[in-house]
Amino acid sequence: MGPFHVAIVAILAGCLLKAWSMRYPKQESDKLESQIAEQQQQIESLIERVQTLEKIVTDENYSLKQQINQL
Repeated sequence: MGPFHVAIVAILAGCLLKAWSMRYPKQESDKLESQIAEQQQQIESLIERVQTLEKIVTDENYSLKQQINQL
């Protein structure tokens, strides 16, 4: 194997390494984007639950039931 072959192998290895390093962060980015989307969905669900609880607590019948239970 002459110096010309070594140079070609080194160049090809460098190109493959660069291509791999460009691909790997994309996989991480896709993973992070899916995690963000999942967390946003959970936040929206929690907001809906809190709004429902606020409606229940501020309802006049709820406070009336509490007053009756205190008697």
